[in-house]
Order: sequence, then structure tokens, then C-alpha cells
Amino acid sequence: MSEKQTRSKTKIEPDAEKKVLSTLPKRHIFFIEGKHAESGDIQIEKMRHPGTGESSFFVFSKSTNKVYEVHQFNEPHRSWFIDETVCSNGKCNLLTPFDPMLFALFYLYKNCSDKAMPLNQIRDDDFPKTTEILEKLADDMILKISDRKGPEDLRAFKFNKDKTLAWLALKTELLIKTLKNESIQVSENAISANYIKEEKDEHFEEDYLRFASGIVGSYIPEQLKNELLEYLNVTETVTSSKRKSLQPPKDATHTNKKVKVEADTSIISPPPGVKEKKETAKEKAMKKAAAGTKSIASFFKK
Repeated sequence: MSEKQTRSKTKIEPDAEKKVLSTLPKRHIFFIEGKHAESGDIQIEKMRHPGTGESSFFVFSKSTNKVYEVHQFNEPHRSWFIDETVCSNGKCNLLTPFDPMLFALFYLYKNCSDKAMPLNQIRDDDFPKTTEILEKLADDMILKISDRKGPEDLRAFKFNKDKTLAWLALKTELLIKTLKNESIQVSENAISANYIKEEKDEHFEEDYLRFASGIVGSYIPEQLKNELLEYLNVTETVTSSKRKSLQPPKDATHTNKKVKVEADTSIISPPPGVKEKKETAKEKAMKKAAAGTKSIASFFKK
């Protein structure tokens, strides 16, 4: 058989594979509470994230009026096996509870810091659902971060920084309490809870405060976050302060001072109280006889 003989090949249309793939439904994997999955009353919407100002996905429950933030984990080369099918989209979407008051804080801070504005007039053209979410919030909740202006039915509010910082500080305290109850280690050298640290309890408190304020701060504008850290007295250099606190006090009575060495003191001299050994007559004679002689090792040097 000739080597040049060719086999017949089936011609495949270049768009055939694309057409087959396009007919397959694109699936997304969400981990949510069972009651929401069964009722099917959830709605996924794009909203402006109050911390970054960028577009982000949120899930709204119609039956409970709860809001959830979508956290997406996208690791390479991952797929899902669903029944007898394979979902090539290996992304994982995890829902966590989200306080819709953070939406109100973001828009009141941006639009109502200098003047009051009715909630139904606060709009975001890129995210139409914003006004609907703000109008669903109760007045007593919005008054935790603002002041009412005009009649109640107008629902006009002006941002109040002092109220807001106090409200955010309370959120930070509640988060610290939750972290402690769950025995979550938050220090930079997080270790097993069974291991006892040498640091004092106040250092643990500082770690919890810094960690919790960082989480709360990630959901508010950057300038307001800096004001919150200042309000909570969170220092920037926690590690250096820990090192200083671990150092003993200057007036400590135990031996921790530098010893001053006198100029005439030799480091090779025998310690006080130890007498130098005197040479015997035999040792003196051997020393005198060896004077002027070379060591055997000197003959092997170049």
C-alpha cells in the first residue's frame, strides 16, 4: 500500500461545534438556604456595592424581604457533576446575609451630606432597583444614620455623620462578639485556640477590633472608613505597638541592663576568684629548650 494513500475524512463544519454548545443551558451553582431554594422566590439583581462603588450581584428574597450578597469563587479547571450531566462552569456562588441599610448609607452619604432629599428622588440610572430598595426601608432604621427634614410623609432625610459612626461602631462590636463566640482567631499569627499566647488580653482585643473594623469598613466609602477607624481609635501600626508592650519597663529591677566593661579589663583574663596556675620548674625548662624552634606544621606551608 502506498504511503501517499490518504484516508477519507469527514468534513466538519467550523460552526457545528459552536451550534451544539449554544443549545446547552448555561448553569450557575448557588449555595443558599433550603427554604429559598424550594420556594423559588429569589431574584438576582446587579447593585452598586456600597464599599467599592462597583457593580456587584445581590439576591433578594420576595417572601422574607432579606438581601444576600453573592460571593463568587472561580478556581481554574473545575467542573460540577449534576445528576448525569457535567457542568463545565466550575464557579461557585455563595450567599451571605447583607444589611440593606448599607445601600441607604452609601446613597445618603453621596447625595444628602449637604442637603436633605426624599428617598423616592434618590436614583441611580445604572441600577434602577436602588430607589425601590431605599423606599422599603423603615424610617426608624434610616434615622439611625440621618435626620428627618420636613413632614413625615415626605420621607426626606439628611446624612448625619455622628449618628452613622455610632451605628457603625455598634456593628463592629456585634461582629467582635460573634467572632469570639465562634472562637475565630483573627490575629496575624492565627493559631490553635488550645495554644496559650504570652500576650495580654488587651492585645487580643486590639486584634479583634482591627479585624472587625476592617470588615465593616469594606462596606462603606473609603473616606468614611478612615473616619470610622479614627472614631474607634484603631492604630495603623498594631504590630509595633505590640512589640513595645512586650518589652519590660525601663525601671525593672531584674538584671536586664547593659554591663559596662572597663578599659583595663581583659575578656581573656580568668574570672575573679580563680587563681592562675603557676608553671613548674620542669615546664619552664621545656619552654626554654623549645625557644626558637619551629612547629612541624610550618614545614607543610608553601
